[in-house]
Amino acid sequence: MEDPKQTNNVVEIGHNSNRSITQETVEKIANRFLHITDVVMNNFETLERKLFEASTRYPYREKGRGGNGSKKLLPHHVEDVRREGEQIIEKLSNSLAKEEDTLQTALKEKYGIEVESQRQKWNRECEEEDRRILDAEKK
Repeated sequence: MEDPKQTNNVVEIGHNSNRSITQETVEKIANRFLHITDVVMNNFETLERKLFEASTRYPYREKGRGGNGSKKLLPHHVEDVRREGEQIIEKLSNSLAKEEDTLQTALKEKYGIEVESQRQKWNRECEEEDRRILDAEKK
């Protein structure tokens, strides 16, 4: 029979007896959040297409073909809109990357859980490859 005064409500399970359900739930939520940020970042390509169509008034398939001869915005207006859109994309991308890094750091410090997004994994792999190349050059 359970002690009603017991304050430890975390249940340890089977082969993961060193981890609590709470940690596993937090890890699942964190991985899901990182997946969502990866999807959002990957969809910036769609945003780029929409920005092109809105700023040039040409369909994306006309990019690089010179358009279809229809009336369009003045060139300096098109450049202003494109520059503003690129700034928005960069700001959003940086914000998502910052959120990923903040989440990863907080989970590691507070719960000891290590999670990694695709962007973070790719950056880590690139850094490791750069270190290998530098070490090979030094020898």
